Amino acid sequence: MSLTIQDLVQDPEVLAAFMGEAEERILEIEAGLKALTHQTGQVDEHLLHRMFRCAHSVKAGANLLEIRELETRAHALENLFHDLRNGRATLDAPLVDKLWERLDDMGLLLDAMRKSL
Repeated sequence: MSLTIQDLVQDPEVLAAFMGEAEERILEIEAGLKALTHQTGQVDEHLLHRMFRCAHSVKAGANLLEIRELETRAHALENLFHDLRNGRATLDAPLVDKLWERLDDMGLLLDAMRKSL
């Protein structure tokens, strides 16, 4: 018998493992955002890349497990990091607020998912 994606989506152990990983990535992004808000001048490209990769990892895992709402939220955060990396956005107070909002949205959704297990 071979496993399908649907089998993985319905497996509570797989879902719990993904959620643990996603929560770790969110904590990494949170630490990065705290560091970014204290930087002046040039944005730390390495830190920005790490946060982008964390958001991307959550998005990819959510996509694989067909958790569309989390995928959408992670993608929105990833896009903001992408714009910062490519110079299409400037790290200012409104953008920092938006980054925190997107991150909080992801965290709240994961909390709700964990409570429903």
